[in-house]
Amino acid sequence: MENKNNSFVVTVTPITESSDLNAKTDKKKFKNQQGSIKIPKQSKEELEALMKITNTKFTHEIIDLLINHYVDNKLTPEQQSKFKILTDI
Repeated sequence: MENKNNSFVVTVTPITESSDLNAKTDKKKFKNQQGSIKIPKQSKEELEALMKITNTKFTHEIIDLLINHYVDNKLTPEQQSKFKILTDI
């Protein structure tokens, strides 16, 4: 969804077992059902380019990859511990 400021809202909707009762494959269970973040148009285009390059189908997959890379490579061990505590709620 585009607004006046050339920014977009990306809605991440995890796939859950209840959303497709006839699914034949196991689905990953998520703590949150849905979340939205507002990002600039350029970031949306960059996410889409990364999705094409990495053959990922869903936005949440590429965001997970980016978060994991950042946590592993940019945070100090102390920050990684804090991150783990904050996200294991």
